[in-house]
Amino acid sequence: MISFADSAKAKNLHFGDLTIDEACMFAHRNGQTIQFTRNERALLLAFTGNPRRLMSRSRLLDEITQPGSDSSDRNIDFLVNRLRLKLGDNAKSPIYIANTIRRGLRLDRDPIPAGSDRCVPHHRSKF
Repeated sequence: MISFADSAKAKNLHFGDLTIDEACMFAHRNGQTIQFTRNERALLLAFTGNPRRLMSRSRLLDEITQPGSDSSDRNIDFLVNRLRLKLGDNAKSPIYIANTIRRGLRLDRDPIPAGSDRCVPHHRSKF
């Protein structure tokens, strides 16, 4: 499971017009702030920590849940759909999160780290 405690090592990741701040629970895109729930953020961190690596739903579930949790693989599909909506992604022609049928999901881009140590939200989006 991913820990959120160590923000000292956090960095910003850039994907074109999208900037994800690992230390905070938001991203920036086109001047708007996108906020994430804890599980959305955990899933996004699992993807950004393994760019272009195909990960099964069960592995992703292990990354975001506590041991002994009764969550199912369908929870991952729900979270991926929410992330896609917030990121402006599309399942049919993905920009960020790609699906390989019956095999898993992957972040379909390589992040470019940038040096920023501040977590200052810009304008809030409707998400």
